[in-house]
Amino acid sequence: MDTPIRKILKTRIHQYVEYCHGPRSSPWPNKAGRPKITLRVD
Repeated sequence: MDTPIRKILKTRIHQYVEYCHGPRSSPWPNKAGRPKITLRVD
């Protein structure tokens, strides 16, 4: 089930990854599973 909150979390993670690593040096493709980083959601 892809709930709206899950969609929001995916978007926030994606933005966080782009902010940290940049779109080019992303260590995994966009269609991969979960990012291999630890992420805190405040």
